[in-house]
Amino acid sequence: MVHLCYAGTSGSSRPARHAYVLYGTGPLRIGMVATLESYKDQPTLLRAAAMLRRRGLDVRVQLVGSGPQAATLRRLAGQLQLGRSVDFAGTLDRRQVRAAIHSWDVLVHATRAEGMSIAVLEGMATARPIVAGDVHGVRELIADGQTGLLVGESDVEALAAALRKLAAEPDLAERLGEAARDLAERHYSARRMAEAYENFGDKLLN
Repeated sequence: MVHLCYAGTSGSSRPARHAYVLYGTGPLRIGMVATLESYKDQPTLLRAAAMLRRRGLDVRVQLVGSGPQAATLRRLAGQLQLGRSVDFAGTLDRRQVRAAIHSWDVLVHATRAEGMSIAVLEGMATARPIVAGDVHGVRELIADGQTGLLVGESDVEALAAALRKLAAEPDLAERLGEAARDLAERHYSARRMAEAYENFGDKLLN
């Protein structure tokens, strides 16, 4: 028998609703937390952002993380003429990551492969609407249309469409974020995980 004890988040809090969500004004702030590795898919996010900007939606992207693809991603951002609409934030500590997530309207987790994503769990805990790649580890956390939106691997058009949908439907964005937070609190909080480990230990001893 296999017992799964997932990594938990230490807590949740109600997010601030930004000007875009409240009034449809200001830029749509999008963020992603991930190492800058080839198996992650920041290029698709950058291309989707460029597509949205060409179609008239003002977006700002913040990429949190470092890694060997940093220079390549900076070059791509330049080729896409994203300019100051992209912020490469580098490596942040956990407190800074949470502050960054709180400043975003949408958390994106574009990836080609994933286990249990702490970044997605943190986004869920802060009630951010999430758009993520439809891969195995993410599907364990996000139910498409219920606790977030899932898009196909490296599908720029689908990612752009999902982001535009959240921008156009703030009530949907809020509903997805609230549902994700409720799920995180029920199943993935630090307290819930501690209970799971304790129960697992009891089973090993009995």
